[in-house]
Amino acid sequence: MPRADIVVLNDMHPDDFPGAASIAYSHSKYLSTKFFVSFWHTTLSSGRVTKDQHLEVRSIHRNEFLDKFLRKYMATRLLSEFASLLLLLKITFLFVAQRPKIVWINQIGVRIPRTITFMLFLLRIRVVQTFHDFGVISPRKLYPKNISANNLIKLSDNKIIDIIYSFRRSLLIFLANRNYQNICISEMQAKIYKSVSVKNLTIISNGIECCNCPDHILEVDKKNEVLFAGRSTGKGFERICRIVKNNPGWTLLAAGDMDLKKSAKQILNHSQFMYLGFLDRSEIFPYIHRVKFVSVISECYDVYPTVALEGLMHKSKVLTTESTGIANSLTILGGGLVLDSSNSDIDLNDLDNSCSHQDNYPLSLITIDSSSAKYISIFLSAINPAI
Repeated sequence: MPRADIVVLNDMHPDDFPGAASIAYSHSKYLSTKFFVSFWHTTLSSGRVTKDQHLEVRSIHRNEFLDKFLRKYMATRLLSEFASLLLLLKITFLFVAQRPKIVWINQIGVRIPRTITFMLFLLRIRVVQTFHDFGVISPRKLYPKNISANNLIKLSDNKIIDIIYSFRRSLLIFLANRNYQNICISEMQAKIYKSVSVKNLTIISNGIECCNCPDHILEVDKKNEVLFAGRSTGKGFERICRIVKNNPGWTLLAAGDMDLKKSAKQILNHSQFMYLGFLDRSEIFPYIHRVKFVSVISECYDVYPTVALEGLMHKSKVLTTESTGIANSLTILGGGLVLDSSNSDIDLNDLDNSCSHQDNYPLSLITIDSSSAKYISIFLSAINPAI
């Protein structure tokens, strides 16, 4: 089997767990037109190697019983994050056999142990790692409701627990600083990572697919509606409910888990709310075209809410706050409104009139192609240092 130029390593396949995996997979398909790329992920089914056009896809089997046990308690989660030895050895032996030129790590630590970065360092294989969240600083499940830089770093008033997580953070920073390059996806995220001494940082924003919606979706008339897509906590859902409640004639559309429906019922009357259930990306796009606003008014530090950029790409206006990593980009691109994080007394009609949508936003800056081109430059430099 020929040696891969780039192995893209991710906890799971996007069909099993979308999000960072979907972004990594989209980039991998683009990169596979320039390099020999192999996308590696874990699976509960038997391991296999398949092809998706030019992209090689390798699934690595993980034990279902062990997987459930390690994810059952916080203590075992922390253990599996670093010392899931069977999977660590299996992946390490694969790297010994394959010897790729570069390993591009995306989302790991949930299934694939983070210590794989150190094993690759020992194997002298260059690692580029993209951080999609603040996982190096704090375990995702322990994010405080109000994520400020201080809260991210100090998670508990219990000294013993704080010592444990301080050690975890120090170990992850040590591992990250062995990488050839670390990638942050927003300026806000890079600023916080620099504050805890993560080195070799570059900012490459996640790209999104261009709008390829059919004419019958593009030509739909905009309605006095706001779309919310995401989880019920930390994303400003209750706040957008209160804003819509204070604006008669407006309706909130919500895509996500059932907790959204429960929360909305406590604030909004039936005529001002529509629950859409779980929708995949392509199912959300028609709703983005029909609403006037997409809400991304996060209450906590939100690294890079992709739905905000998709709102722009699919001709909707975006409401956000300074706590999101997308706020600066929206200011540059236009078409977004950065709101005061505490004010719910907002007139949506006035906002709609004050922010007329244009068709000349430099949307090419946020496409998968533009983002992938920046990765190509880094990979070429890593493969051929003389370039």
